[in-house]
Amino acid sequence: FSLSHTEWLTLYNFSGHCKKLTPEYAAAAAILEKQDPPMYVAKVDATENNALAERYQVKGFPTLFWFV
Repeated sequence: FSLSHTEWLTLYNFSGHCKKLTPEYAAAAAILEKQDPPMYVAKVDATENNALAERYQVKGFPTLFWFV
């Protein structure tokens, strides 16, 4: 997993809060990818990618990171 542009990374599980935010992430991604330079939204299931969750010390869900 690497970040090459300005990106939002969302670590999630399948809780109600995470499910509720899914359409909001999709809408944000559609807007941000059209920027110059483009920005990206990445969504990662931390229950399937435990090493990434540990790397960023995720304690709850959803967890949002902004990399610039």
